[in-house]
Amino acid sequence: MNNLQPVAALAHTCKAWPKSFVVYLADCGRPIAMGRDAFKATAKRLAEEGHDPKTKLTVHFVDDYPSVSGTLAEGLRA
Repeated sequence: MNNLQPVAALAHTCKAWPKSFVVYLADCGRPIAMGRDAFKATAKRLAEEGHDPKTKLTVHFVDDYPSVSGTLAEGLRA
């Protein structure tokens, strides 16, 4: 996928897994990832789906954590 359109995601704390997050795509609400590092887990999943490593990703946390932004490549290196 050569689309470099920015991706926004919403991360919620996961009640079933302490210190973990469930991440949904902001535009459609589709669950995309789950993990302790929401940005890294989402970047990995988007890369697996064929998104370009230069794609900008922003993860907004709905539970009082600051938002995280960067490219997929940065998320994969985290």
